[in-house]
Amino acid sequence: MADPDFDQATLLRKESDHYQPGDPKRSTVLINLARALHQRFKDNKVLSDLDEAIDAVREAVRICPSEHPTRSLALHELAFHLHTRHDSRSSVADLEEAIALNREVLELHKPGYPHRDISLYNLAQDLWGKFKLDNDIEVLEQAITYNEGALELRKPGHPHRPITLCNQGTYLQGKFMLAGDVEVLEQAITYIREALELCPKGHRYRPLCLSNLATALRSRYDVKGSTADLEEAIALRRENLELHPSGHRDRIKYLKDLDGAISLYREALGLCSPGHPSRMTYINEMSSCLRAKPTKQVITQGGQPVSDNYPSGVDPQYPEVHGGHEQKSGASINVPYLQTVILPEEMRRNIPSHVMEIIRDVIYDTLSTMPPRLLDTHTGRICDKTVHKSRVESSPEYQALLLSIACYGSTQDTTHIRTMVSNHFQCKFATLSHRWGTDEPILADIRGHDIFRMPETEGLRKLRKFCEIAAKNGCTWGWSDTCCIDKTNGVEVQQAIGSMFRWYRNSAMTIVHLRDIPSAAPAGALVHSSWFKRGWTLQELLAPRRMQFYTQDWSLYLDRESPNHKEDSILLSELEHATGIPAQFLTSFQPGTQDVRSRLEWASTRRTKEPEDIAYSLLGIFKISMYVQYGEGAEQALGRLLGKIMSQSGDVSILEWVGEASSFHSCFPASITSYKHPLHIPSNDAEQPTISLIWKPCVSRALRKLHDVLATVPRARFSDPRLTVPCIVHRVKAITANPALATNEQYVYTIQALGLQPTEIKSSERLMAGSGSTSVSYVLVRIYYPGILENPPNGDGVDPTWRLMSKLAKPFTALLLERLFQNEYKRVASSCHIVACIDASPKNITRCTVKVLDIV
Repeated sequence: MADPDFDQATLLRKESDHYQPGDPKRSTVLINLARALHQRFKDNKVLSDLDEAIDAVREAVRICPSEHPTRSLALHELAFHLHTRHDSRSSVADLEEAIALNREVLELHKPGYPHRDISLYNLAQDLWGKFKLDNDIEVLEQAITYNEGALELRKPGHPHRPITLCNQGTYLQGKFMLAGDVEVLEQAITYIREALELCPKGHRYRPLCLSNLATALRSRYDVKGSTADLEEAIALRRENLELHPSGHRDRIKYLKDLDGAISLYREALGLCSPGHPSRMTYINEMSSCLRAKPTKQVITQGGQPVSDNYPSGVDPQYPEVHGGHEQKSGASINVPYLQTVILPEEMRRNIPSHVMEIIRDVIYDTLSTMPPRLLDTHTGRICDKTVHKSRVESSPEYQALLLSIACYGSTQDTTHIRTMVSNHFQCKFATLSHRWGTDEPILADIRGHDIFRMPETEGLRKLRKFCEIAAKNGCTWGWSDTCCIDKTNGVEVQQAIGSMFRWYRNSAMTIVHLRDIPSAAPAGALVHSSWFKRGWTLQELLAPRRMQFYTQDWSLYLDRESPNHKEDSILLSELEHATGIPAQFLTSFQPGTQDVRSRLEWASTRRTKEPEDIAYSLLGIFKISMYVQYGEGAEQALGRLLGKIMSQSGDVSILEWVGEASSFHSCFPASITSYKHPLHIPSNDAEQPTISLIWKPCVSRALRKLHDVLATVPRARFSDPRLTVPCIVHRVKAITANPALATNEQYVYTIQALGLQPTEIKSSERLMAGSGSTSVSYVLVRIYYPGILENPPNGDGVDPTWRLMSKLAKPFTALLLERLFQNEYKRVASSCHIVACIDASPKNITRCTVKVLDIV
């Protein structure tokens, strides 16, 4: 080792001591010192050298004022060293500071500056690193934009154009993985191909281009199924491995290509029958990859596990692929996967390409109905869709299907093919419904682990029992909201909330764990379980077609061994009693905006941990798509949901509630508890209209006119912040306060409205009493609903005007509205149920006015 006195960093450190702290000339020496320390870090991998380099250049930045010519260089150097330390320590703070510094450098390097391309390139690289941490699409878009700017400055012939092209392709591939846009993937491939063409053999960037292009082609193969992409990806991986033989100093950088190559060879073997000219080549090359890097397995000896690694060179899916390693006597490989039966190539050729395309489409469609991440109920490991797709296509069932089509012909009946494939690959996954405990394992806890081998906790015990029961019921996969969602990824959380109802509906079964119901609980105990009081479990009750309820110790509730407790008459009756939901909805529920008021009533007694979830948990039930925004509050979230429902359905039963009005909209409640009880309208003791009244010409004409007007009014609609709703309007002539009947909490008023009998209300809200000449004007309205004009299904021979009069004469729920400026209204006195009744005199009948009001 060289004498420390002659180490460049040591010499520069001594030189810096000749300058006083704060001397601007000292900055150049400090920057050179940082570079020397960085080089020493690269040679010796001693992190303290890198820390010292950062301290030195940080001082250089401090002593360089904004106008100093060395400041941009100092900022650039500091960002570079922080980037290096982030790569070594995975420090998010270092990466974020590097991004901020690079942004400042870019501000100093205006368009036309000689080295602006470097600033754009570096900022794009750091933003890409940030994107890989949090999957923020906006960060990725910035990286793509800045790198595109660097690319425009690095014209053909520029020495760094190849790496800039390659990076642009990589960033676009990241965008494809997030958004699934195939056009973006095609752009990524174009950029990386151009980069590879600029990197002949021996070029420093060729290995990176080979690796990235192989990855992109594999992605396109997964989407389009082109064997040409698969074969090219294999060739690229093969070349990269040849460029980095064992002992190569950069081999460790490309070990990921071993995994990629193994995956590609496995795909290729699935396409090559025994005897295929390329099969032996793929087997030998796959063996080389397996020898180079160990893969996972379980080795058993005497029935007991002795290792959790597959021996180097052994692949469980293709036993013929081996690396020449002898197994110890008495040991055996416990392979969790079925061996693949490969369809002979000559028979595969008999399957038309359009049929293979249909099969791939159906598999893709089936996978799209599943959660993106599932638990393997047999191995206890988390798997993504890529693993599931690979498992499906390597299964004996898949090969048998191809064999059936090849032998018996595909005919022209593609519908039959679709049905057959769907039946073969209908996803067998179970869903877990439960109350969260205190030690639930999340994704980060179990990723890469076997839950059956992890130290036991109450949460893990629950997961294991769930997997065991699911597996016994024929489900290969299981889904739990605890560990199958990456809750640090906002995009994934949004997708999960929007898809959860569909996942429970598409699952083979839902297993419900009632942790507060003992095994010896008597019939009727369900009503006492907290599971029936939580918001999210409402959709978990309604969505599944098949359910089983388990008690605290995982025994079947009431020992009912029916495969589907929704079809067990005893349990179905108990579920009705516990939830107040009629049996037909429990067994045959359809999501959507029908029966809106009933569905809101079912949810009104439930609670959620996060306030906004009281609305978000209903998205699937109403089949509503809505952006999730935690922190907005329950009132805002519920208001947005009700507005969406109103926009889609026009169902005015949403307005049938009593309670505190929402700040989001005066016609929506502040809390879902306002829907707890349906509004009761007392029977009418007033005399019903007589035929002689209808026969009076003035009344008959007025009714026909009213009927015609109501038949043409638009349905209610909501466009934030305005509710536009058709109403029969009764102008309030006077409001009289009744202080003798008032209490400390309620005011009592008598309202006289045009065409209505006097109406008494009790409200916690103070109204402006007086006659219609006061500065505040009110109207009482009957919200129009289309059913008021509906005829009996088979007709009853009654004149429509008589039927309309009969309905109008009945008491109805009225809303009291206060008129604002610009002909807008707001609901007032929402704390009381206002029941109004028409004064069915000829004069008042003719005064029924239909208007479409804007309410805010």
